Amino acid sequence: MINPSANGWIDKFFLEQQQPTAVADAASFYKSVRDTGFIYGHIIGFDTAKKIDATGWLHDEISKTALLNILYQLFCFTTAQTDCKIFIAKAESFYNHMNPQGFNLFRKMMPGHSASLNLERIIDERVHTNDNIISKNFSHIVTNALLFVDVLAFQQYLIHGEIPEKYLKKIE
Repeated sequence: MINPSANGWIDKFFLEQQQPTAVADAASFYKSVRDTGFIYGHIIGFDTAKKIDATGWLHDEISKTALLNILYQLFCFTTAQTDCKIFIAKAESFYNHMNPQGFNLFRKMMPGHSASLNLERIIDERVHTNDNIISKNFSHIVTNALLFVDVLAFQQYLIHGEIPEKYLKKIE
């Protein structure tokens, strides 16, 4: 069972979900994403080959898994590739392109992590909600609704090899 709060969950996700859900065209991709509730910020399920039991999961754990799954499905649909290692590298590159880290001496001195661990850290930061209980219950819906912007921008990145200038500001 996947635990999206533990290190190594992305690798475990790809071990359990060996085949992506087939997507025929953009309209069916959009419908499958909409049916999961991801677009609205209230995720009610996952469109995966093998059922994922999210009983007892926190909102951010569900959001992390849904984001990873939808980005992977988009990658498979857009590039006609299913290699999860290539996907992880592309997703990591996309987020680094979207939010450049610049020069960080501490990061340079620390030993490198695998691409999947870096992607886990990035996804965790993307779905992070407020820590106090009152705002956390409301803000996860708003935060999750904005995650679809990541999906749209990732598609542009896969098509163009970069995110067109002003694309993120315009789409938000």
